[in-house]
Amino acid sequence: MRAFAPNGSPILGTLERLSGRAEVSEDSWTKNQDGTVDFEYQGGTEIFYDDQETRQTNDDVATYPVLKTALEAIVARIKGEWDHPALKATGPLRTPTTDDVLAFAENALATASGPTVRLFLSEDGNEWPEDQIVLIEDDDEEVP
Repeated sequence: MRAFAPNGSPILGTLERLSGRAEVSEDSWTKNQDGTVDFEYQGGTEIFYDDQETRQTNDDVATYPVLKTALEAIVARIKGEWDHPALKATGPLRTPTTDDVLAFAENALATASGPTVRLFLSEDGNEWPEDQIVLIEDDDEEVP
């Protein structure tokens, strides 16, 4: 069988998260007035394959934007910043404020703790959740 994304692009494999160490040129370090440092990369990266994990829809990377938007909406609602994009995205507001804050938090938590679905990478570079992958028999000529 072969696997395809809903748009017909072939699935190449799972989307993986790896950690590694990018090498820094030893004598390139400088300190800025604000306390940050600058440096030049040496050009190589050591990949730590033992840390490799398949990305999932409710992992830290995927849920961060949802949680960040919810927190931004909560802060904007409490401060009365009615034109804040995160607050506008929530739809009509409720009274009292605590009802909105509770709804924003519950929605974010439900999204963050939803079902775990592995992510796959298609030939066109898009990410696709496992439940959207289409399998085609090898002898079947039709691609979705």
